[in-house]
Amino acid sequence: MEAQEAVTLFNNVVGNVLSTTTAADDLINNDNPNGPSQLDTVTDESSVIGGMASAAEAAAAFAGNAPLAAIFEGVGPAIAFAQLPLNAEQLARDAQNFQEDAAAGDNNQILTNDFTAVLNDEGQLLSNFGILMAEFAPELLPLAAGLTLAGTLLQYATYTNIGNCISLLTSLINAWSNGNYQKLQAAENQKDPIFIDLSGNGLSLTTLSTSGAYFDFSGSGFAEHTSWMGSGTGMLVFDPTGAAVTSDDLISSFSALQALAGGAQTIDSSNSIYSQLRVWVDSNGDGKVDAGELKTLSQLGIASINLDATSSGEILNGNVVNQVSNITMVDGSTREIASVSLVGDPSTTVADTPAFIPSSISLLPQVEGGGDMSDLRSEMTTDQTLESEVQEFLTLGSDAPYSDITNAVKTIMYEWDGVASVNPNSRGPQVNAKQLEFIEAYSGESYSSPYGSNPIYHAAPGVDASWNDLFATMFAKLVLQSPNLQSLVPEFSLENGAIVAADGFSSIAAAFARLGDLSASNVQQWQVFLTVADAYRIEVGTSAEDYYQTVVGQTSDSSCVMSWRFAPVRMTASGMPCASTMRWCLLPSLRRSVGFGPV
Repeated sequence: MEAQEAVTLFNNVVGNVLSTTTAADDLINNDNPNGPSQLDTVTDESSVIGGMASAAEAAAAFAGNAPLAAIFEGVGPAIAFAQLPLNAEQLARDAQNFQEDAAAGDNNQILTNDFTAVLNDEGQLLSNFGILMAEFAPELLPLAAGLTLAGTLLQYATYTNIGNCISLLTSLINAWSNGNYQKLQAAENQKDPIFIDLSGNGLSLTTLSTSGAYFDFSGSGFAEHTSWMGSGTGMLVFDPTGAAVTSDDLISSFSALQALAGGAQTIDSSNSIYSQLRVWVDSNGDGKVDAGELKTLSQLGIASINLDATSSGEILNGNVVNQVSNITMVDGSTREIASVSLVGDPSTTVADTPAFIPSSISLLPQVEGGGDMSDLRSEMTTDQTLESEVQEFLTLGSDAPYSDITNAVKTIMYEWDGVASVNPNSRGPQVNAKQLEFIEAYSGESYSSPYGSNPIYHAAPGVDASWNDLFATMFAKLVLQSPNLQSLVPEFSLENGAIVAADGFSSIAAAFARLGDLSASNVQQWQVFLTVADAYRIEVGTSAEDYYQTVVGQTSDSSCVMSWRFAPVRMTASGMPCASTMRWCLLPSLRRSVGFGPV
């Protein structure tokens, strides 16, 4: 079976599910960004019904494809594949029920029940497709996991809470339907310099993970981690001033280069720009210009640059080659020149000009900066209020209430970002504006959506989750640098800015033995420990569910039974919460996963 045929089949199913769910959201919410209203119109009924029918037909076609069946036979996703015809059949039946009841003028409650059944069907369909995608296209594993999650959400959605998964569905399915996951990956973080093959062996570009380069593409004062040029490749820049290359010196496209050349199709020694161009050969790959790294075209033996570029789309180590052309060397040979979208991480940054840290501040806790925020010590050099707040934090004793510790951490975070005086309601009623603006500054990315810069109810859970992750990390790194509070979590330490557990997650078992089951006397210690442990989970990349199994699973309550599908809760035979369930109530990552608000 041709890969493109499978892609088309996938597109047909998920695309129709998207159009159905979006139309249903319009139908139910009446395009109201502030939340759902009652089901009081069927004006979009035809769109909903049409999408349901099309999704069912597409799923049936996919499931009926013999070559695909052969691919999945005997592997884990075979069950999911076998369920697709049943999913499609059930979806078609429930869609017909909805259509008949709507035509009969049945009341809102009946239509609501019909639609809830359809959501369940579509959720099962998407979940199964997520499982299949993980097998069929492993390079799209994050997208596959997202589809499975979205499908699970849909299975338990009703007309009153469908908004929580519409935006997730839209972004995930649009990404797949466009057939270009690389665009999703690079998104707004792409930077588009022009690179030249200097070796004759082709362009050499690094991945983001293997790059040691940081460059300030935006002129914000912060250089972000970015993929970069490898050995034998140089970056074309225009008349750089001094010994540094700034964002103003980069040439972002062939059209921009042609404009600099006065519209010429070729740049050679007869064009005045020839002597003003430089090729940056970053020998050590650090994103900084060192002595001897800027070369003229003539020094490198480049006789001319052909500006008649053609589209490419090639992917080199995650970097997208947009357009390609060639240069001609003085010996007549030709080599490649290309505009490339690099992959950047705007949340991982360093200041262009490091601050001088006096000895008094160097003794205080340090937390790395991110996005458009300096590291904590650098910020304290210009903010005495922040310095005082950090010093006050260090006076908290090991017997301090958990609420006092969390409030002190929030105070430091808000002052650090300069949002202490921001009205918490200034970005709408769904989120805390202070927290959202901290996320934006620390990630280096501003929130935006079709509804504007203020999150609506669809987006609030994601904003809350982002804040909770950031808060847990800041909490842990400050606590682990406080002599008084660090004693509450001896299983963890901070080494070179990283949260470290001497024995990995086995440290949790040690903490259970040390702390014992929850009681009025140790609840504060449990809260501090679990927040730090959650930050460790985030840092090492363990999923919330795996973390839950590690933390809550270590219980001596032999009579407990667990239900993960609806809530990770263990109960004794007498109906009382187990000690492990009480621990879960304090577990930030799991509280987030079932919809609790921000810390």
